[in-house]
Amino acid sequence: ENPPLVLDRAVASSVSLQIFLFCGVWFDLFFALVEVLAGWAKLRWIQGTVMTALLCANYVLCFLLEPCRLYLGYAGNLGEKVPELFLFVFLCLGCIAILVTQLAMGSFLEELQPGICSFAPELPCIFTIEQACWIIRLALSLGELLLGVRALRKLIHEQSARFFVALDTEGAPFDDIAPWATDRNRPNLTGRGHNLERTQPEDRQGPLAQVYGRPASPQRLHAD
Repeated sequence: ENPPLVLDRAVASSVSLQIFLFCGVWFDLFFALVEVLAGWAKLRWIQGTVMTALLCANYVLCFLLEPCRLYLGYAGNLGEKVPELFLFVFLCLGCIAILVTQLAMGSFLEELQPGICSFAPELPCIFTIEQACWIIRLALSLGELLLGVRALRKLIHEQSARFFVALDTEGAPFDDIAPWATDRNRPNLTGRGHNLERTQPEDRQGPLAQVYGRPASPQRLHAD
């Protein structure tokens, strides 16, 4: 039994991941503003190398890692590019590691307690709004990581399928396939309970595409 004919290709972009990325862009703008204002305020009373390193790590996260990660996520998901999406997943792991480390250090490390890291014991070294931003950013990063891995697996499967379809149809001109696809008397494309044998003129015979992944609409002819 011959496979059905598909002349269109499925979209491999993840809508859920794109929604998370869109929300992440707007939250990161707020996150960066909070870190800038908090750093400007705390520079007056913080002391110690640990607190300075933590402040620098926040700026690296806000102004270097997060923009690169979000750009790679947008480019990899919308452009269906495996390298960019793989780097996006890798940077998600790095950002999650930094956020978890900051939360753990702020809770358990003695050098970050107000009496040690601050000239004034009554002034905190880490504001409550900073910790709240870290927790929200951590939750968003975990969701983006899970959706990114899922989108990456789907994209690799889809592109592998397209590669094998291209091998199967290599050397066949599009004219050999299009007339059969636009024929109103063509056989059922679903392949459910029907024999998919095709009778065509000898000058119209040629290798046909196979179904890989999600079947597409036969109304949209695509010359991939």
